[in-house]
Amino acid sequence: MDYNYDIHFRFVDGNGNAVKSSYRMNRVYNVSNLPRIGSSVRVRYFPTFSRINMPDRPGSYLGSLAVGGLGILLLAFSGGLRFVKKKR
Repeated sequence: MDYNYDIHFRFVDGNGNAVKSSYRMNRVYNVSNLPRIGSSVRVRYFPTFSRINMPDRPGSYLGSLAVGGLGILLLAFSGGLRFVKKKR
């Protein structure tokens, strides 16, 4: 039996662009934990790059940390963050 589900969703970001995305729910043994077809899901995304997104689910702190860390890395490598060396 397969208890893994791919959840597809779409949303409109702050700039009015339609974004399609998906996520996977693994080992779902109770189907009442799945979102209903046509239901709405809150989505967290980076306003400047809405392709990096994730559903806002209660208790998904690990996902929030991963997305936040990825955002910081993107800022650092794109030149958005500048590191200053202290002179002694």
